[in-house]
Amino acid sequence: MIASGNDYALEAQFELRRGNLAITANIRVGAGEIVALLGPNGAGKTTLLECVAGALAISNGHITISGATVDDPGAGIWQPPENRQIGMVFQDNLLFPHMNVIDNVAFSLRCNGHSKKSARRKAAEVLLFLGVAELERKPIEELSGGQTKQVAIARSIIQEPSLLLLDEPLSGLDALASSKLRAFAVNNLKALQIGCLLVTHDSDFVVEIADRVYVLESGIVTEFGQPDDLRPKPNTPYVADFAGTNSYNGMVRNGQLVINHSFQLQVANLSTVGPVNVSINPRSISLHRNASQGSPRNNLPVVIDSVESLGDITRIVTYEPTPLVIDITTISANELNVRQGEHLWATIKATEIDVEPLAL
Repeated sequence: MIASGNDYALEAQFELRRGNLAITANIRVGAGEIVALLGPNGAGKTTLLECVAGALAISNGHITISGATVDDPGAGIWQPPENRQIGMVFQDNLLFPHMNVIDNVAFSLRCNGHSKKSARRKAAEVLLFLGVAELERKPIEELSGGQTKQVAIARSIIQEPSLLLLDEPLSGLDALASSKLRAFAVNNLKALQIGCLLVTHDSDFVVEIADRVYVLESGIVTEFGQPDDLRPKPNTPYVADFAGTNSYNGMVRNGQLVINHSFQLQVANLSTVGPVNVSINPRSISLHRNASQGSPRNNLPVVIDSVESLGDITRIVTYEPTPLVIDITTISANELNVRQGEHLWATIKATEIDVEPLAL
């Protein structure tokens, strides 16, 4: 969903300088839309969230939440966090250890004058809506990492904000807890119909949940679009690595692609010559015990560097003759019994190799 007109939970167009970091932001989140904010460590993602939340004042530009301007230095406008109609879940969660779950969730309503009974009733409704009503009376110290995040999300939405900010909700969780929280978020965040700006490093989570994606590198948005837009032709090495896309620079002559002396491929695009950028979708590569026959195929002997299960897909990375990211079904990976250090054959169809002239 992409908003139109004034139907935006967030419009942020601003600049901020903080030490050596300069951020130039132009980000929109539609009402009910989930937008992921990606980028390497130090790119300014959390700082950007802090500006939206009101923890930092911007240098110039404006931030508008559901049509209301909350920060505009040129117009002399600045609203504190409590006046911004936002819910926030940052990495530290900030739950009160001396309160149980329902009182943590009800706390902001109590601060705004609700009686203990009415605040608890509303908190119970929110926990039930999110499917975690069984946690109501639990002390915070008895919660798992994933449950703590669930409670923090419940507390952040109890006042029905226009915008929800989530900073690395899956960080610090083991694989099982991360999987459960991912399912919790996918099942609930869209149902809330609240605009959401999400910072995460989990590419599968982004594909599952995000309507659109912004990539922030060194304080500048380098790419934006739908999650699937990132995979075919990544614009930067970070995006290629995040999306798991194989991206190289090489040289093409007469359909022969040379990436390095030990990595050469046949391509189907015979019209492009000279320096090129090469993209190969990890799902376009297959693995075999022996060299495959057929045309047009490229058969490469490879050595397995790592094997990582991603649910229905297993991600395999090779280190010889060059690093390749290969995504195959987990069923196929189990049948091949792929192990680190093994020597296998990778097959890439010439038609699956995308080459674009390299701008020099």
